[in-house]
Amino acid sequence: ARNSSSSSRKAKQKPPSSGAQRPESRRSPVRGRLWGFDASKYGHHVKSATVDFFMRLLHSKPGDVPFGIYKTVKDANGNFQSTLRLTNRAQAAARLGNREYKGEMCGSKIEAEVSAARVFWEDPRVQERAEKLEPSKKARKNKRRCAERNAERKAR
Repeated sequence: ARNSSSSSRKAKQKPPSSGAQRPESRRSPVRGRLWGFDASKYGHHVKSATVDFFMRLLHSKPGDVPFGIYKTVKDANGNFQSTLRLTNRAQAAARLGNREYKGEMCGSKIEAEVSAARVFWEDPRVQERAEKLEPSKKARKNKRRCAERNAERKAR
């Protein structure tokens, strides 16, 4: 007869760990959760995501020169099509080259502009640049302030 306790012990054993950890010197640099730009948190407000992305990328303030222009054309049937054209400064900062993002035909001007912004975010080069975007100045300032407060607490 089999011993039921020995078979249950075998089932509870942990499998051996797979591979050794890389030495500290060979690890890639750690980028905190503040790095990158997550456009998905904006939901269907892709125009706002585009504005915020370029404000952070260009270190611009409200009222600065815009990052691009939405040129909208109305056809004979009353439909609109919008094209997003980036300024030279925005193209250089985002490393996208001279590109235009043409949206789909839509029933209103706003929908056409949102469509052009959606096409912008579907570009793989834009997604790659957004992943590598450095933290905002505000986030860096808050992180530094927290580190200073923690150092003060430890000193007490």
